[in-house]
Amino acid sequence: MLRGCFGCGDTAVIGATDDDQKEQVITKEEPSITTTKEEIEVEPAKEEIKAEPKKPFGPDAAALGLSSTSASGKLADYLANPDSKFPFKIAMDHMYFNQADAAKMDDAGKREINELAKVLKAYPNLRANLFGHIDANETDIYNGKYQDGSGISTSRIRARCAYRRLIKAGVDRSALIDYIGKGKSDPLNDNSTDKKRRANRRVEIEITRR
Repeated sequence: MLRGCFGCGDTAVIGATDDDQKEQVITKEEPSITTTKEEIEVEPAKEEIKAEPKKPFGPDAAALGLSSTSASGKLADYLANPDSKFPFKIAMDHMYFNQADAAKMDDAGKREINELAKVLKAYPNLRANLFGHIDANETDIYNGKYQDGSGISTSRIRARCAYRRLIKAGVDRSALIDYIGKGKSDPLNDNSTDKKRRANRRVEIEITRR
């Protein structure tokens, strides 16, 4: 039996007998491979940058000492919101008038005038219109003691009443553009009861800019 080396690192058996033939297990020594894990640097999560809330444009209802559920308070909150759009119109809660006397404002209306004046004076660049309204049973041409020769209508008399009281309460005249009579063209309701008709005898304020 001859053993030969053929230069490949393996050993071959030549002329081996049956007794000599045994399974030859040839082992190659493989070079050891060392795997080095690279350290992976993970960037820390970036903190989410939250936009700062916008500052109020001016004083809101709380800052003016008003209830946020009243018409004047709602107006103050709307004016304070920097994202508010204009023109903006709101009906006053208690600025109602006696049907028998076009310009007679009740005590609740007079108190509301003072609250509204507080809001308007807090925004010196504000400009507004006042709108007067009548109910379905009234006529818009008033012939009583407030007739001043110009044919002023009942609804405009109401708007003028609010205008004059606001000026008296300290609101700058330049803030109030005009007082306008709307007649019965824009009711809040169907005028079917005394309470509803009273609600329609009202004044609204429209803010055109702040």
